[in-house]
Amino acid sequence: MLAYQNIQQDWLEYQGIPLPKDVNNACKSASEEWRILQPSSEKEYIDFYQSSKNYLFDPLTFALTTRRRLQFLKYKKINDSLEVQTILDYGGGGGCDSVELSHKYHVDYFDVNPVFREFVKFRKEKYRLNNLNVLS
Repeated sequence: MLAYQNIQQDWLEYQGIPLPKDVNNACKSASEEWRILQPSSEKEYIDFYQSSKNYLFDPLTFALTTRRRLQFLKYKKINDSLEVQTILDYGGGGGCDSVELSHKYHVDYFDVNPVFREFVKFRKEKYRLNNLNVLS
């Protein structure tokens, strides 16, 4: 599960700057921003995910939680039992699931946030993941 362990180092390499020391506060700020904006239409949802600077850090920290890793293992077990060959990772954030799964499956990744899409392209090249397709 190196995709999860390496996500913050990959972000540092991609951006050229480390994550802020108060990255957890940025994640809390994203939650607060969501509560204040209370998006209700498709356009408002997309605007939030495309423009929130605080939201960028949320997937980068959530990927490191035990809860997230256990969730991934559960889904991987289901995929294995169904003999899945292609996976669509829609709303894939930092791309941890896509990077991990592309070692065994063909994965099509998409996120509405263009920064995440470019970050996952960076990770695809870094790890030479031929089974990972980043959709625009």
